[in-house]
Amino acid sequence: MSIKMEHGSSSESQDLISNDQLQNLSNDGEGSISDSSNKQRKRKKRQTGVFNCDFEGCDKVFSRAEHLARHKLNHNPTVIYHCPWDNCEKSFVRKDLLERHSKRHEVRKAKEEAKARERANNTDNKRKRRKRTTDDDGVTAMKNENESSLPKIPINSLDSIILPNVVDESRVDIHDYGNESHLSAANPELNALQDGPITTTDATTLLTERNHQMHRHHSHNPHSHISPTLTMSPQSMRSLSAGAVPSSDHLNPPASPSNLINWLFDDNNPAKIGNLETLPNFSGDNFFNPNDDPFGLSSNLLDDILQIPPNFPNPAQQTSITPEIRQVLINLVPRIAYHDYLQYLEKFMDLYWTCFHIQYPIIHRPSFNTATCPPILLLSMIMTGASYATAEPSSTFTRDPREFADLIAEPLRLIIFSSDEFHPPSEIHIIQSLLLLECYERFASNRKLHERAFLHHGTTIQLLRRSPGMGGNPLKNKTDYHRNKNATIWEKWIEFESVKRSTLFAFYIDSTHSIVFGYQLMLFSNHVQLDLPCDDELWESYLTPTEIPNRNDSLPFLVGLKKVLNREPVKTSKFGKKILMSGLLTVMSQMQQRDLQGSILETEQLRDSWKETLSLAFDYWNCDIMEGCCNTESAYLLKDQSLKSIRPYSLTTDDTKCKIPVYHMAQITLRVQHYDYFVYAGAPWRMNVYAEPSDYELVEKKIREWANSSAGKISVIYGYLFLFEMFLTPQDVPIQSNLEYSPETDAILNRLNVLALVTLLIWSYNYNLDGPESKLLEEDPEGKWPEYSSENGYDHLRRIRDQLTKLTGKKVHTIAHQDSVHFHNAMLQQASKLDLVPKKHHMTGLLGMISQSFSKCYWEVGVEFSRLISNCRRRSFGSPKVRCDNMYSTQL
Repeated sequence: MSIKMEHGSSSESQDLISNDQLQNLSNDGEGSISDSSNKQRKRKKRQTGVFNCDFEGCDKVFSRAEHLARHKLNHNPTVIYHCPWDNCEKSFVRKDLLERHSKRHEVRKAKEEAKARERANNTDNKRKRRKRTTDDDGVTAMKNENESSLPKIPINSLDSIILPNVVDESRVDIHDYGNESHLSAANPELNALQDGPITTTDATTLLTERNHQMHRHHSHNPHSHISPTLTMSPQSMRSLSAGAVPSSDHLNPPASPSNLINWLFDDNNPAKIGNLETLPNFSGDNFFNPNDDPFGLSSNLLDDILQIPPNFPNPAQQTSITPEIRQVLINLVPRIAYHDYLQYLEKFMDLYWTCFHIQYPIIHRPSFNTATCPPILLLSMIMTGASYATAEPSSTFTRDPREFADLIAEPLRLIIFSSDEFHPPSEIHIIQSLLLLECYERFASNRKLHERAFLHHGTTIQLLRRSPGMGGNPLKNKTDYHRNKNATIWEKWIEFESVKRSTLFAFYIDSTHSIVFGYQLMLFSNHVQLDLPCDDELWESYLTPTEIPNRNDSLPFLVGLKKVLNREPVKTSKFGKKILMSGLLTVMSQMQQRDLQGSILETEQLRDSWKETLSLAFDYWNCDIMEGCCNTESAYLLKDQSLKSIRPYSLTTDDTKCKIPVYHMAQITLRVQHYDYFVYAGAPWRMNVYAEPSDYELVEKKIREWANSSAGKISVIYGYLFLFEMFLTPQDVPIQSNLEYSPETDAILNRLNVLALVTLLIWSYNYNLDGPESKLLEEDPEGKWPEYSSENGYDHLRRIRDQLTKLTGKKVHTIAHQDSVHFHNAMLQQASKLDLVPKKHHMTGLLGMISQSFSKCYWEVGVEFSRLISNCRRRSFGSPKVRCDNMYSTQL
C-alpha cells in the first residue's frame, strides 16, 4: 500500500540537508546569493549535520538528534493518520502534521463559503436594482450601486472564533444604519469621560439597547450578518452628530470581542500571550483533554452511571468522629490533645459543610465518610471548619477556635510533604488538603502562615501539572490512577469529577488571590482544557431512583470563556460561574503583561479596546450570568436545610451584601495597579520590599495621572458601589437602613481584604484631588485624634450615593436584576458626574469606622490594614507624615 507523506515542518526543513549540499557548502563556505538588484550579501556558514539517516537509499543528514528521530517516522511509521476530509487521500506519520493539514481544509472551506455568500448577496442586489425604476433623476440607482460595493462584515460569529485566520478587511458601510445603535460599546472608557460629561443621549459613549439586542440575536444565529461596531475618533463622532458623513480615514477596524478572542485563543499566533515557555501545546497530549477519560470509563459516562443508583453512606457519617479517628488525628498532631476544643471536632466538620462546601464544592459530600477519609484531609477540613466558628449565629465559644485551627495548620504542611502520597502523580486528597490549607493560611491566621502560603503556592501548582487535572497524561498509566480494580463506576466518576473540581479550584485560587493580593499568576486560561463542573443537582444528590436528574453535559471551560467574552449566555453550575470569572481575570492579567512588556499587538483596535471588551465582559458576567454579585442563591449551594441553624448570616438569602467581591476588584485592577495606591496610602513595604521615598514620589505621580483620567473615575465608581453594598441597604427596598459589618462574623474568604483595598483606593483618589478634610494635625502630626468628623461613615456613603443618583437619574445599587447594558451605561454616567459631587474627601468618619472594625480581627493581616487605614485618617486630618511605620508591628 502506498502512503502519501507530508513533511511540512519548518524546523525540520531548515535542519535537513543533503550530501550534495554539504559538498557545496564545503567548497563555498561563504556562499552568496544574488537578489533582483544583483547585490551580493553574505550567507552565514551553517554547521554541518552529524546525524545521518541509516535507511537504505536515504542520504538525509540532520543537525539535531530529535529531527533525525522525527524523520525516521517517514520510513517506519508507528501510527498512520489519515485525513478525515472527503476526497482527500493524504496520510501522515505525525499527528501535528495532520492537524495543520486539516486547518488548511477549514480555512479553504471558510473562504469558499464567504465567496459563495458574497456572490449570493451580489446576485440579490442586482435583482433588486433591476426592479427599481430609474425615472427619478437617477439618484436611487446611484445610491444602490454605491451600497452594493460595500460588503458587510459578520461580527462575533462562531466562524470568527473557530477560524481566526479568516480575515475580512473590507470597509464598513455606515450609511444604512439610520441611527447610532451601531456605535461601539467599547468607546466610553477611551474617550467619553475625556470629552465631557456623559448624557443619556450621547450616542458616542453608551452601548444602546438595540445594539445589545442585535448582538444577542446574532449569538444565536452565527450565520446572520449584523452590522459591526465601529471605533471612531471624537472628532468623527461630533461630525456625525451634526449630520455629516465621516470620512473613511476616521474609521478603524471593528473593536469587537471576537478580535480579542481570535488573538487570544489562536494557537498559531506567534505573539501568544502569557509565558511562551509554559504554554501548552493543545494539539499534542501534554494536557488533559476532557474528551479523554483518565479512568477507563466509557464516553457516555453519565448515561452509564445514571442507570445504577449508588450505595452512598449515611449522611451522619459525613461528620462523625469516633474515638478511633480522634486518636489517629492526635497521633499526627499531638498538640491538639491538650486543647479544650478537641471535643468540637464534629462541630467543626459541620461548619466545613455549611460554610466552605457551599461556596467551593470540591469534595463529593454524598459519598464522603470520615471512617475512610485520609487523616490528612480530615485534619484540613476540621481546620477549615474551625475558622468559621465565630461566624456561627449561636456561637458560644469563649476562646477563638482559630487558636485550635492554628495548632493544626502550623505542622500540617510538613505532615503533607512528609506523607508517602506526596509525589507526582499525587493522590487527590493531597491536592485538596493543600488547597484548604492555603486558603486558611492566607485569610484566617497570622502573618507567618500568610507568607508561607505564598511561598508554597507554586508547589501545589507544580504538583497539579504532574497530575491528571493539568498535565501528566493519565491515559498512559491508568492503573496507577486507579489501583482499586474493583471500584464501582460511581467511585470512578466521583474521583474523575473530584480531580477536575480540585484543579479548577486551584485555578480559582491562583487567579482571584492574585487580584486581591497583587502577585503574578502561575496558571492561565490556556492551561485549562477541562470541562466546567457538572450540574449541582448531580454533584449534591444522593441519587435514589426518584432523585436521579436528567443528564446535563458540562460545557468545556474555554468554550464557556469565549461565550462570556462575546457576552453570550452560558449555562453552568454555581461553582462553574466562579471559574468563568477566573478565566476573565487571567485574560486581564495576560493582556496587562503584554502591555508591560511593550509588545505590539497584531491589530491597532485590539491594543486600544481590550480593556473595554473585558470591562463589558465583567459586567455581563455579574448582571446576566450571576444576576448580581449580591445574589446569594446564584453564589452558593443552599439545598441542605438541615444545617441552616448554624449557617452564618452572610451566607443566607436575607443578606444583601456583595458575595463576589473579586468582581469589583477586577474592574478596579483593570485600570490601576494594587501596588500604586497601597504605597500611596503609606504602606512601608510590600512583599518584604521596602518603599523608598523615591518610590513614593513615583506612585504619587502615577496616582495623580490616574485620578485625573476617565479610568480613575470609573474604577472609583466601582469601588463606591462595593461600599454601598457592604454598608447600606439597596436603593429599591422599602426601608432604608445601615448594615453592620464585623470581620469576625464574615464567612466569605476574600471580602475583608477587598474592603480594605477599596477603602484605600477611594481615599487615594479623593485625597489626591482635594487634599485633607481638615488641617487639625498639620502642626502636630503625632497629636491626639480630633474629637469629631464632619460626617460619619454611613452618612458619607448615603450622601455620595444619593447625589450620584440625582445627577444621573440612574440607580446602580438595587436588589432587582439589572441588564448588563443598562448597568454598564449607568456606571459610566455616574463616573462622568463624579467630579460634581462635593466634599468626597470628607472621609475621616468612614475611615474611622472601617479601621475600628478591622482592629478586632484575629487575622493579623486585617489588623495591619486597620493601622494603614488609620494612617490615612490622620493624613485626612492634616498630618503631613506619609509612612505608616507601625503597620507591621507585632504589638497591638
